[in-house]
This record gives sequence, structure tokens and C-alpha cells, in this order.
Amino acid sequence: MALHEGIRPLVRRGDLYRLRPPRGGLSAVQYVFGDGTAVLARLQAQHHGEPVPAPRWRGLDPEAPYACRETGEVHRGAVPLHHGVCLALRGDLDATVIRLRRI
Repeated sequence: MALHEGIRPLVRRGDLYRLRPPRGGLSAVQYVFGDGTAVLARLQAQHHGEPVPAPRWRGLDPEAPYACRETGEVHRGAVPLHHGVCLALRGDLDATVIRLRRI
């Protein structure tokens, strides 16, 4: 419930970016609103040994620092924009939410 309350403003008022379409493998959407952004990702199915791609995020300032609420790591916006952020999904039907806040 706390996670829902934390991302509700992003989902309701934010810009939506479809990072990966829902076609069997990894699907991911991103919401950006104000200083916050969140990626909701789901791994439908994973072939044995196949790495999970790190989708490139959108709508961030490449020069601004962003703190990850889940890990505490700080990245410049250019990192998720150009390289993505590891989602740490493990196996079929796994899902995660990653939230960044501009600092």
C-alpha cells in the first residue's frame, strides 16, 4: 500500500513512456512527474541463461543527479538515459518498481 501511495502522483499526473512493449519478455513503463520518476517492469518469461536487458529511461535531465529510492545509489541522468538501470529481475513472472528522485 505504501508503494502505491508513493507512485500514485507519478501515475496520475506524470508523463508516460513505454520503454518496452508487453510482448512475451520484458515489458516496462516509466512515469515522470516533477522531480520524481518510476519504472514499473515485468518479466513475463526468460529463456535459460538469457540476460535481462536494462531499458533506457526517458524524460530525465542528463546533467542532474538522481537518487534511487530502492538502493540509495546516485546517478547522473545520463546513465539511465544512455545505459539503463539494472532491474534485477530473476525468472518468469518477476516484477519490480524502481523510483528515482532528482536531488
